[in-house]
Amino acid sequence: MANNQLSEWRMALNKAVENYQSAHAWYEENQSSLSVMQDVEEAEGVIEKLIRQHGVLIVLNLLDEIDELKELQEYRKARIVPDGWVAVPAEPTGDMLARIKLSKVWTTEALTARYKDMLRAAPRAPYMEINK
Repeated sequence: MANNQLSEWRMALNKAVENYQSAHAWYEENQSSLSVMQDVEEAEGVIEKLIRQHGVLIVLNLLDEIDELKELQEYRKARIVPDGWVAVPAEPTGDMLARIKLSKVWTTEALTARYKDMLRAAPRAPYMEINK
């Protein structure tokens, strides 16, 4: 089921609920009006019809979305740096450069290039890959 279809159903259900709430509020103020009572019953009928027609499909689609989000969460957990490894930025920070600058001979550009060379030479962390 396409997410846009689910969005349409959600919007239709939200609108039906809003119509019901509005009709019910109007009924509370005009309980003696037969036409207002009919509006409330009609609004209830629209909600019931939407739930009968699409309720199960909406719930199943939402369960699929939950499963997809769980998979994404597991993937993100798997991308956490394993024990014995350290995550570092691709570009050295100013503080990093200041700490490794051992002499005035080394320029910031040279240290940055050296740092990037070291990153390229470093082995890749053993991340669990999830094929999509």
